[in-house]
Amino acid sequence: MTNHHEQGIGPLPAGGNCDHDREPVYGPFRHGQQQGVTFQALRAAVQEGLTSGKSDKTLNDVWAEAEQRYQAKHG
Repeated sequence: MTNHHEQGIGPLPAGGNCDHDREPVYGPFRHGQQQGVTFQALRAAVQEGLTSGKSDKTLNDVWAEAEQRYQAKHG
């Protein structure tokens, strides 16, 4: 049997019981779902960019517009 340190988990607490420190069982699933949502949003944004085609705007133009939108939203 491998110990916690060999598994990359770290040493057990002094009492040897680490159950109280564990994340609830649903934690990893919730994290995976969040990653899936983020990936899907990124994928949709990339597809939108590809579909929209070439732009005459420079990177500086795009950056300036993004800064203006941020300032308008956040003051």
